[in-house]
Amino acid sequence: MIAANESAAPEDLEKAVEKVRAAQYLLESEGLVRWTLNDFANYAEEPLVMIAAYLGASDFDQKADPAWMAQAVTMVQRAVHLGRTYTVQTEYF
Repeated sequence: MIAANESAAPEDLEKAVEKVRAAQYLLESEGLVRWTLNDFANYAEEPLVMIAAYLGASDFDQKADPAWMAQAVTMVQRAVHLGRTYTVQTEYF
């Protein structure tokens, strides 16, 4: 952990960026990505960090909580599907 006025070590920063990219690719593989790594949606920031934290926890001697991954994917799924409407065929008698 670093304080507000400290900078991350270059190797730690590199690991963190690698995990954010891995999080992006994971969501891409699920068909959930509607942004790029250089210009991602505001709603994607927290889920990307949660997934990256889960993927990189062991690199920083921390324990990963499986709930982080589940919560993050659920958050993205909800945001992506928020604007969609579905129609259902009905029959009247």
